[in-house]
Amino acid sequence: MTEPISHGGRSSPIIRLGILVFGIICLVTAPFALWVSVQNFLRARASTAWPSVPATVVEASIEEDIRRRDKRMFSVRVSYSYTVGAQSFTSRRLYINELSSGMREWAQLELGELTPNLVTPAFYDPAKPDFAILRPGLFVRDYVMLLLGPGFLGLGFALFRVTRQPPHRV
Repeated sequence: MTEPISHGGRSSPIIRLGILVFGIICLVTAPFALWVSVQNFLRARASTAWPSVPATVVEASIEEDIRRRDKRMFSVRVSYSYTVGAQSFTSRRLYINELSSGMREWAQLELGELTPNLVTPAFYDPAKPDFAILRPGLFVRDYVMLLLGPGFLGLGFALFRVTRQPPHRV
């Protein structure tokens, strides 16, 4: 006589398939996430040595985005113009890694004293003068983003391993 297989938890074949598919998606996206986060980390680190030029803030505001279930997210929306040599540019970047938050206060702190017509230093990549930021250097967000690739990789392997285990029997 065979033992019945539990239909709860991860024993259900459809749930196991879903976990496996999600694990595979994590494993496939992990190298890309790692590559992007390492590139941004290195760029943020290098930005401390970038030259700066005066930039004029064109727009500075807090953008509110209402997501599903009335979840509000806030981010800083900034636009500024600057000139390198004889070329004029416009940028929207505050940091290398841009984030948003569910707290308006966080966005207000990020916005700081930025107001339209304010002249402030813009730090530009000498290899790509059209890429500039207003706040150079490494921040906690850069280290957190660096963990995304290994995080996806670990999660993918863990989920893949879970689906390889035999189903629980009742």
